[in-house]
Amino acid sequence: MTIETHTPELEERLKRDVRNGRFHDVDELLIKALDALEKEQPALLGQKPPKTRDEAIAHLLEARKGRRLPEGVTIRDLTNKGRA
Repeated sequence: MTIETHTPELEERLKRDVRNGRFHDVDELLIKALDALEKEQPALLGQKPPKTRDEAIAHLLEARKGRRLPEGVTIRDLTNKGRA
């Protein structure tokens, strides 16, 4: 498979990240990027959203691991902001 970039800036960014040793090659970079995207935004990669309340809660708890809400912000605040 051949993957094309459509901007010189993106191509340079890919090359730079491989060149500076951040990734071994472009394949590794893409795998890491897709894994991160899948973890953060599964719906963007075609995964089905949770169907039940328990699945949704489990998904939120998993996505939240290692993260904290800013001081004074609640889940309710975020939910209401998402509806606006």
